[in-house]
Amino acid sequence: LDQRIINLAEKYKQSNENPLLIFKRFLDDIFSIFRGTTKDLHKLFNDMNSLHKSIKFTMNHTSPQQEHKDDMCDCPRQVSIPFLDVSCSIQDGKLQTDLYRKDTDRNMYLLPSSCHPPSCMKNIPFSLCLRIVRICSRADDREKQFNKLKELMKSRGYSEMMINSAIERARNIPRHKALRKVLKIKESKRPVFALTYDPRLPPVQAIQAKHWRSMVSQDPYLHEVFSQPPLTAYKRQKNVRDHLVRAKVPGDPR
Repeated sequence: LDQRIINLAEKYKQSNENPLLIFKRFLDDIFSIFRGTTKDLHKLFNDMNSLHKSIKFTMNHTSPQQEHKDDMCDCPRQVSIPFLDVSCSIQDGKLQTDLYRKDTDRNMYLLPSSCHPPSCMKNIPFSLCLRIVRICSRADDREKQFNKLKELMKSRGYSEMMINSAIERARNIPRHKALRKVLKIKESKRPVFALTYDPRLPPVQAIQAKHWRSMVSQDPYLHEVFSQPPLTAYKRQKNVRDHLVRAKVPGDPR
């Protein structure tokens, strides 16, 4: 279907250049830069909806600033369009991006009082701040989003010190480094000790490391088999929804 859309765009070519400067898709969301008039874009959109009887598209678009009146459409004028969680606009001939939140966003970040390890709670503000660094192309937009995120997380019960620390940590990461693809380093095959998390648990990692040093590392064979202490992995406790709703539909009791 992607190739058929690209082939359709060729009908509206007004020069020797490809009418679709950019064509990117993530699942059912398409982002494209179309070189042509706004009316031609609407014709392409109508042709796209005729490609398949059950696949229909919706469209948000911007328009050239100095477009001729005859080439304009009746759509409300927009200076930016959303693509996933990114708001895209063209300013001074450059593509600028900012964080996009839907009007229906309900600020449902995980509460600090939830039954999760403290490391999880510390990483949530930082990962959200790093997301802002990646998405926002301009420094002033990043600062605005940092301040907005701070208010949202404070309303969920996160401490101001934890939020400020996460913002400062993310702010010190250059954007070109934040945009690099993360390459996962293949770790050695450490045995995994999985248990359900409970805030009343003792320091499991420290206990494992202590006995690994005193017992396993002293035995030549065991030290060769288990060269590193076990990796502790916590499982989530059952919440209210897990008790009330089951993913598996029970069978017919008859």
